[in-house]
Amino acid sequence: MTHSFDCKIYNVENGFFMNHVLDTSEKNYVLDFSNKNSFTNIENFVYQVSIFHFKERNLEFDENKYNIEFSIENEYDKFKNDYNKTNKSHPLFSIITFMVNECNPMILTNIDMDCYKYKEIQDENIFICFKPTKNSQIVFDSSKYYGFYKMNENKGKFFKINIWEKCENLKNDIPKYSSNQTCEASEIAISLSEIDVQSETIIYKNMINLFLYEDYEKIESFDNIINKYPENSKIIFNNTVKDFIDITFLQDNYPDIADELYPFINKNTEISFDSTTNRFCKNKIIQNMLSKDVCYWIINECEKFQWEESTYVNYPTYLSIEKMPAILNFLLFISNFWLVEIKKLYNCENINLNINDLFVSKYTKESISEVMNPDCSFLSLNIYLNSNIDYMNGEICFNDNDQKIMIQQGDALIYNGKKMRTKGSVNDGAKYVLVFMLEIIL
Repeated sequence: MTHSFDCKIYNVENGFFMNHVLDTSEKNYVLDFSNKNSFTNIENFVYQVSIFHFKERNLEFDENKYNIEFSIENEYDKFKNDYNKTNKSHPLFSIITFMVNECNPMILTNIDMDCYKYKEIQDENIFICFKPTKNSQIVFDSSKYYGFYKMNENKGKFFKINIWEKCENLKNDIPKYSSNQTCEASEIAISLSEIDVQSETIIYKNMINLFLYEDYEKIESFDNIINKYPENSKIIFNNTVKDFIDITFLQDNYPDIADELYPFINKNTEISFDSTTNRFCKNKIIQNMLSKDVCYWIINECEKFQWEESTYVNYPTYLSIEKMPAILNFLLFISNFWLVEIKKLYNCENINLNINDLFVSKYTKESISEVMNPDCSFLSLNIYLNSNIDYMNGEICFNDNDQKIMIQQGDALIYNGKKMRTKGSVNDGAKYVLVFMLEIIL
């Protein structure tokens, strides 16, 4: 699930700026363009940063159209948005540069004034949590509510720039900045580079309500999520009011596996995960799951029926085991033991697995395809029913491993259904695969 969000992260590479700013009193100022040839270091920074972000947004800066307001501020206790009551306007955009390392995470929402006033928080509302460090800079839409999550008692200090469309009262009411530290505007070049932030999307039920309307204390489950990520990470939270399984439920009931389980339990939700470390992304092979006689019994029974077109991308044909009652009863009986063993393999004995679908798929030369797709199950259990001497190729490749996987007749391959994989097509002959689609019951 993706969302557009007006927010970019940069790094200020000129450390000299912070040494001057720390001696400045906490007031608001408007940049005086008439003094441009003798800007102070501070004014020079404000001007160059503002021009840089105008260009980044493909906007043309005009001194007659815009005012640039700047100030030093401490992290807010409450969430807010920026609004000029006299002119009934919001900044075109805002820029915050963090001045110290001991910063609390910054929270940006897409909640405007009307949504906030009438508490119209919807499923499509999201918020971003950004973990800043000294010299990191964020550009965002301050007409939406934003604030800081208090993970520690220290209040971080930041330098803020607001870009306003021209309004005379703003310039008249707020003084221009003055200092004895002067320099030619061209003498000190401000260097900004966009940070390639680590970004992840997480669902969290009604979290926006906690931030905006309640005097929240520290939220342990939220702390646990944020602490997983390094500095300058951007974590996108999908706020929802729907009935779904959220991270807090998992942390309360399955604390040892909650973080690894979370990406896979809500269908139609895209949540990134590290396939190299997550236990549920490990491929497992069990040898001799079925005897050769049982395998041929299943194949012979299947060939008595008409093969159907499969709704699963990775399986070209489909034949439900329900059409063969004797085989169905046998597999359901023996699968009780298999499911226990699978849970042991993944060290997750305290969850319940359910067979969501059970079928056989037949691969022939006509179904060749090497495009990678997911099965969209929690776990898929594939048992190869015939010998690989009956067909050519048929190996499976996964997106997290270049290794080609081929198992023998009667063996089982177990893998996570959210992983991308090739279909396992054959160039000649026919390959029969017994498929169990497994889901979690919580």
